[in-house]
Amino acid sequence: MDKAKKQSPQQFNKVLDMLPVYLVLLTPDYYIQFANRFFRERFGDVVGKTCYESLFKRTKPCEKCQTFKVLQTDKPLQWDWVGPDKHYYSIYDFPYIQADGSRLIMEVGIDVTKEKRTQEALRKAHNSLEARVQERTKELQETRDYLDNLFNYANAPIIVWNPEFKITRFNHAFERLTRLTAAEVLGRKLDVLFPENNRETSMELIRNLVKGERWEVVEIPILRADGTVRTVLWNSANIYADDGITLVAIIAQGQDITTLKDTQGKLLSYERLATIGKVSGSIAHEIRNPLAIIDSSLFYLEKILPDTDERVKTHLSRISSATRQCASVIEALLKMTHPDELRLGSVDLQKFIDVILSEYCPVGITTVNDFLSETITIKGDQEQLRIAFGNIIRNAVQAMNGRGTLTIAIRTNRDNVDISIGDTGPGIPPENIEKIFEPLFSTKAKGVGLGLSIAKSIVELHDGKITATSELGEGAVFTVRFPLSQTNRS
Repeated sequence: MDKAKKQSPQQFNKVLDMLPVYLVLLTPDYYIQFANRFFRERFGDVVGKTCYESLFKRTKPCEKCQTFKVLQTDKPLQWDWVGPDKHYYSIYDFPYIQADGSRLIMEVGIDVTKEKRTQEALRKAHNSLEARVQERTKELQETRDYLDNLFNYANAPIIVWNPEFKITRFNHAFERLTRLTAAEVLGRKLDVLFPENNRETSMELIRNLVKGERWEVVEIPILRADGTVRTVLWNSANIYADDGITLVAIIAQGQDITTLKDTQGKLLSYERLATIGKVSGSIAHEIRNPLAIIDSSLFYLEKILPDTDERVKTHLSRISSATRQCASVIEALLKMTHPDELRLGSVDLQKFIDVILSEYCPVGITTVNDFLSETITIKGDQEQLRIAFGNIIRNAVQAMNGRGTLTIAIRTNRDNVDISIGDTGPGIPPENIEKIFEPLFSTKAKGVGLGLSIAKSIVELHDGKITATSELGEGAVFTVRFPLSQTNRS
């Protein structure tokens, strides 16, 4: 029993050493009586020394230290502290009485540096908006003229709406974001700003603001007049009447992060392609030679067995077809990961699409061309674009099992030219819509999953973008967009 008692404090200390927080015991005269491993690793072996000397090289106690207040109040105390290691800690001090009746302070410190820095970054953005709102709350009740300067010169998109969700203010930056003028949206319900598939979710977030919630940072997509969607981060503040209860308006400020998210997506795609490129290079090296041997052996067998029976010929034909398929998969992988250099020239989109349709549309497919009367040309590599659009159209034809209607439309706006290709197939399940452009993703029994990936790579090499939309049972629409700077009209 005596031996067990002697071992218990050691075992308990081992438990304390396992904690992911620091724990120290301090005497009333500032000496550190115990420190667990977390504390020792952060601040050194300081047991037996005073806290102010060992931590801060001081000759007397710190004036702003909160720890020893618990000896006066005999109550636990929580406070925040920045340690000598420049980390933020949430401190919990407790009065502690030892078995011999002597008083100590047990202090627990939780490292909250990461959370603090994240909160600080968010708080700065929020405080900037909050400060501006608070400065002008009184003037808002008397006149709305004060908003003019704020709205005219703010670089960030800012919007104000009333408790009935009607837009009351809409600044120039918001006009640039949405491509809508203030006159077109003032007095209208907020839901006109959101894409249909996110409208109810966005409005639910907004309805919560009326209940007293406030956005620190929330991501809400915004619909542009041209049909495109921008991803925007928002923070908000509620504006109340003098009674502090009656909600007068809600103001929100945004930051367009669309380009940032697109860049992140491209980086992930490039990383995948780099990995596939390494693997495909090795595969190509290892498989091409055996395929060449198989192909030459087939040629020899067909030459020496011209009059063999039909079953043998059928098997030889299957081997030949499978060999060609393997070779085409290898070539597709290599082209996707090591694309040829673009040979740019002028491409007449209407004529180009007509040629592609004649190459890739079988007899059972009805084509509907919805082209503009004016000629639209882009600068592009015609052969690379032929592969990209050929893969998209082939995918649509396969989705319709060779029978259906393919609709191709060309439209332009101030910034872009869009080529949309719609089919009457079964559509794409929502869970697959984001995956269809990933390399090696396919839902077809014999699909390899490279066609749309290659198309996406080629379009992006032309500074373009490809997207897909679909309703199950209604078919799918693939839209290829090129920036207007790449196009010419005549």
